[in-house]
Amino acid sequence: MNQWIFSICNFSFKQTLSVFSDIKISGKENIPLDGPVMIVSNHISNIDPAIVAASITRRPNFLAKKELFNNLFLNNFLRSYGAYPVDRGKGDIGALRWGEKQLKKGNALILFPEGTRSKTGKLMKGKSGVARLATLTETPIVPIGISGSENLQNLLKVLAPISKLRINIGKAFTLKKENFSKKKDYDEATNEIMIKIAMQLPDKYHGSYEISKNINFSYIN
Repeated sequence: MNQWIFSICNFSFKQTLSVFSDIKISGKENIPLDGPVMIVSNHISNIDPAIVAASITRRPNFLAKKELFNNLFLNNFLRSYGAYPVDRGKGDIGALRWGEKQLKKGNALILFPEGTRSKTGKLMKGKSGVARLATLTETPIVPIGISGSENLQNLLKVLAPISKLRINIGKAFTLKKENFSKKKDYDEATNEIMIKIAMQLPDKYHGSYEISKNINFSYIN
């Protein structure tokens, strides 16, 4: 049943995007066809998870804010869609273990390192959970940049996502696990992950992560 819910919703949303949106997706070939992968993206719209899912070639799993699961219908739907609740106000060990379990199964996991939607559209400071999970599981990371979904805030917009959408999918990379010994290392690695996302976005979305011509990635292979 769960498989059918995601497949039907994802297929329907793809068709809806093609009808209502000016959408262009580049870099689909950068998504591994099998094996564990962490897909990280900026977050500027309430329906970004659905947009990312419709843009890639695999069925993904998600972490979503726990508040969305308070409604019984949404709880059942989101879990069937592949989502798991995360408490954004603290380090949620349960959510981390769930993500680790999905990756060890060889699944794809979509994460938004900022932890919440950016109200300005510009990249906010990333949280270190992605770096910690990546080093724990030694999983490749694929950065995605979404632009143009800023006006799609109401969840009902999935029915008519009228917008000019650009989804850029970057090449996969891994973290140098031997570099991690303290919190500072995870924070620096998170900054580099966010820069990788910024590299998939137009300049106006970069926020705190301006791109230098001479970027030295110390934590990324």
